[in-house]
Amino acid sequence: MNGVQLHFLFNHVPMFLALFALILWVVNFFKPTTILKNLAMIIMVVMGLMSFAAMATGEEAEEVMEQWGMSQKAIHEHEELAEVAHFSALGMAALALVVFFIERKKGKAISAFSWIAMIGLLGVLITMSIAAHEGGKLSHPELYQTPPAGLENGGEESHESEEH
Repeated sequence: MNGVQLHFLFNHVPMFLALFALILWVVNFFKPTTILKNLAMIIMVVMGLMSFAAMATGEEAEEVMEQWGMSQKAIHEHEELAEVAHFSALGMAALALVVFFIERKKGKAISAFSWIAMIGLLGVLITMSIAAHEGGKLSHPELYQTPPAGLENGGEESHESEEH
């Protein structure tokens, strides 16, 4: 696998881990169990670590896209949004790790963390979704509301002249 393929692989993992952690956290909110809570917190930490992998492989993907003539502005926009998503994932992962160890040491739950985790995970999902959408535009021009510069005739071809 090359760096571009690794980036495509790793950039999806943190977002799905964030979604899975949020689902577990919501279930745990309505039916609290230590196992669900701890699992969600561990997933948050893994989400932060996998975010590092996505960021680490982004540079090689950027170089390839630039060689293919992709807009530097579009790449930069995705990169900036990805950094916000990365740091929000890291913040949530660090907070989960700290709370996990504090709760273990004290032997009781930090009640405010339940709301903070739900809101934080929702924020991570939103920032990751925005960054993912902008990244998807780099290799999927059909995601644009209007065709990007360089596509002739708005990317439309006449199907009437084709033989079926």
